[in-house]
Amino acid sequence: MKLRSFSTVLLLVGAGCSNPAQPAGVTAVAAPRLSVTSFLAFGDSITAGAVAGADGVTLSFVDPSLAYPGKLQTSLRQRYAAQPIVVVNDGISGETAVDGAKRLQAELDRHHPQVLLLLEGVNDLHGSVGPEGFPPAISALRTMIQLAKGTGAQVVVGTLLPAVPGALSPGTVALIAPFNAELTPMALENGALVVDVNAAFLADMADWIGPDGLHLSVAGYQKLADVFFASIQANFETSPAEGQARSTARSRR
Repeated sequence: MKLRSFSTVLLLVGAGCSNPAQPAGVTAVAAPRLSVTSFLAFGDSITAGAVAGADGVTLSFVDPSLAYPGKLQTSLRQRYAAQPIVVVNDGISGETAVDGAKRLQAELDRHHPQVLLLLEGVNDLHGSVGPEGFPPAISALRTMIQLAKGTGAQVVVGTLLPAVPGALSPGTVALIAPFNAELTPMALENGALVVDVNAAFLADMADWIGPDGLHLSVAGYQKLADVFFASIQANFETSPAEGQARSTARSRR
């Protein structure tokens, strides 16, 4: 998977520079910054933070701080402490991509995100729908990417997570890989970044996916936040020089 990324440049202030506050022989590294600070995490129950009970059937929801958007916000605020980072959790349990496309514009108008984090589509494959759910779901995801880009937001699309039979039938589980194979090129062709969260979760599904085979454990939500964090850092972290240039340009307008 190839992601567009900005190079990261460290601004070093050496002992020989004129900096009265800097002790001799100490090198200071400027704090990292992001070119974007507002994120809208949009999706279904995985975004909302649903966890399955031990019976593999009952669902409950973690505290918002433990869902992946909350954990992502915490991690971003820790690294980019000088910036007002906001990650809005806009997940609705049971939502299909087709339904998500109908409500996204209102949410974009409400929150005005600079980045849309989009993780949706597994509910379009449930039950007897099967492969027939591919075209409408892919079309809906394309619409959502275009709506977000129409507002000036950048889009990061996550592939569907892996699953095991439980909440999903074996037939539905088998559809996830071919669905992702259609989702990825479509998203790239429409100017979105793609994060292969599916591949990231294959290494340790037992710890990260809960008893129903679909929804994540608390550790799984941390892992999902980490995967999105890595993509955000790679693609939106700027060098101090870039950040200063943007600030100077804005002040001259």
